[in-house]
Amino acid sequence: GIPSSLAQQMQAQGQTPPPPEEIQALVDTGASITAINVSVAQRLGLPTTGSIQIGGATGVADQPLYAAMFRIPDPFIEWDPMTIAGANLSGTPFDILVGRNVLCNMTLSYDGKAGRFSLIL
Repeated sequence: GIPSSLAQQMQAQGQTPPPPEEIQALVDTGASITAINVSVAQRLGLPTTGSIQIGGATGVADQPLYAAMFRIPDPFIEWDPMTIAGANLSGTPFDILVGRNVLCNMTLSYDGKAGRFSLIL
């Protein structure tokens, strides 16, 4: 969702801030920064704070940077605000790539036999 500081500012001006949403994510240990599908960022009303060059499988492209409130429910951890890069994730079953800027705060454990992973604070 939008950062809480922006939500408070909107409420003080008599506006209703957009509610945060639960969206599908993919843990991407190869991504240095967490990225969100641009269309989802726009739907959530995330403010643009700048741009960044992102390299991927299709080459390098300028992408917007957004300010967001980002929460992982289990284990509960929240960043408010957090900078998230935009990305074109259309055609995938997820809307966020969770990158190393988030994963560096946790231990990632992968059980290949069971096909499960866990994040531990």
